[in-house]
Amino acid sequence: NNFSSASGFTITFGGSGIFLGPTAKITATGTPTTCVGEQVTYNGSLSNNYDALKWTFTGGNPTTATTVGPHTVTYSAQGTYTTYLKASDATCASGNSLDSVKITVNPATVISNAGSTQTVCGTNATLAANSSGAGTGTWTLVSGKGTITSPNSPTSTVTALGVGANVFRWTIANPPCSSTTSTVTINGVGIPSTANAGNDQIICGGNSASISGNIPATGTGLWTLVSGAGTITSPASPNTTVTNLGLGNNVFRWSIANAPCSAATDDVIIKRADLPVIDTTNMVIKEPSCSQSDGFIHGIVVTANSALTYQWNTVSYPSADIDNIPAGSYTLIAKDADGCSSTMGPISVVNPNPPNKPVIVSAGSVCVGKPIKVWVQNPLPGVIYTWTGPKGNALGVHDTIYITNPG
Repeated sequence: NNFSSASGFTITFGGSGIFLGPTAKITATGTPTTCVGEQVTYNGSLSNNYDALKWTFTGGNPTTATTVGPHTVTYSAQGTYTTYLKASDATCASGNSLDSVKITVNPATVISNAGSTQTVCGTNATLAANSSGAGTGTWTLVSGKGTITSPNSPTSTVTALGVGANVFRWTIANPPCSSTTSTVTINGVGIPSTANAGNDQIICGGNSASISGNIPATGTGLWTLVSGAGTITSPASPNTTVTNLGLGNNVFRWSIANAPCSAATDDVIIKRADLPVIDTTNMVIKEPSCSQSDGFIHGIVVTANSALTYQWNTVSYPSADIDNIPAGSYTLIAKDADGCSSTMGPISVVNPNPPNKPVIVSAGSVCVGKPIKVWVQNPLPGVIYTWTGPKGNALGVHDTIYITNPG
């Protein structure tokens, strides 16, 4: 190349020329797009032939720098910003070189919040994470068990939870921004076993009973008194005795609990009933006639708290009185409406004793045609003596008779 001046001299350059002035050159990571709060690294190490460098980080923090770098810059607001690097050389007439890059700053990814720890009864729960904003949220199972119904919904339901801790992760992605994550623990608690307090009972004449609840597969059982009266010997045992029962209905409850689930419950009624009272103070027994069914038993009084039925020798009767009975053994069973019964007997009903064989005496020998006196020695009261003659003819019905024709 040739160079001519007005003074009339000429400078001629041979070969290729090299520019020896300052050169500014920016290299950066995280560009051209980043996110609020994330770091962008700028470096001027490719710059040369300079005496001084000056950085201008528009919209960033820091805002300026005077060394080659690297420099880490963050942005607090979304937008498009330009970063400048100026290289200066005081000995060079051209003096300065300038380089720049543009960067777009997107909104920051929402900080993930998977919600608070939950303890639920059964196998279902509802998750409660925060909204993902401009990003996309996704639920994943970290440990335990559970099926996520809507993985991208912050309030998805989960089913088939395991008993114990089940951990789920809520991840919010917003490319090119970094993702944010958090986890939540859902503690699954088994539903208590169905409670069964056993069959209702009626206790006749006593004040204690045995009650039997089922053994729970899940949960803890406990007996309590609901109404009436009674002392539970072992409240935490499915099978226990109760004492000091009150008259009438006494209600006991078998509860199976497994918090926070509602307890499963079942009630049993233990009714205490007094036995019927049989009073024989005024009882009258009439013995039947010989070989007859004309006896009776009267005057027995039975008291109870409910309607009564009566049986004499397993045969039902409308009352405690029994009529038209022959000799025999008799037992009364009085039963009330609760099935409680009392027994009286056996009572022996017998025929009267037959009279002794009479001893006949007479006044001695008599002449033909003369009367004779005959009588029973030591006659029994109430006994009728009937006399007949040798030919079967009737002679009288007294203990003493006179035979006028003894023939």
